[in-house]
Amino acid sequence: SEAPRSRRVGMPSARGGFLSPKLGSRLQCGKPVGYEKGRDMSTSAVRRVGIIGLGKMGHPMARHLARAKFDVTGYDIDAHARSQAQQSGIALAANPRAVADRSDFVIIVVGFDNEAEAVLLGRDGIAGAARPGLIVGIASTVAPSTMARLAARLADTGIVLLDMPLTRG
Repeated sequence: SEAPRSRRVGMPSARGGFLSPKLGSRLQCGKPVGYEKGRDMSTSAVRRVGIIGLGKMGHPMARHLARAKFDVTGYDIDAHARSQAQQSGIALAANPRAVADRSDFVIIVVGFDNEAEAVLLGRDGIAGAARPGLIVGIASTVAPSTMARLAARLADTGIVLLDMPLTRG
């Protein structure tokens, strides 16, 4: 049966599978090969994941990644969020740059455009640890103009910048 067109490709469906493109623009629900709950991801090319922002969304993401056997390092400006993450077994770093130094892929989960910009470009920001192949995903919902500005600022750093906003659905 046809899935609702409002769903994004790669998002879990209500029927337990994932939506995948099939037959042009029509989406059908199907379970991707190799997807099982609790799957061991230890053969992934990305082994070290950093999470900046360990609040309501970032902390559960970090926990799930750690359970999937990724090496997870986190940072948050809030001491309580850091403490909660540490109690969950998440390694902490002193700042976003230190997270990037210890990661292949850094996910930014902060609230606002200016916070995402500060995490990337500020003092002790991720850009200070720039190297070819470092992947940085901004999971915060930021304006397209902010993403364009950040991409331009990081153009010659070797960082691969992804716009990957999350939804609460």
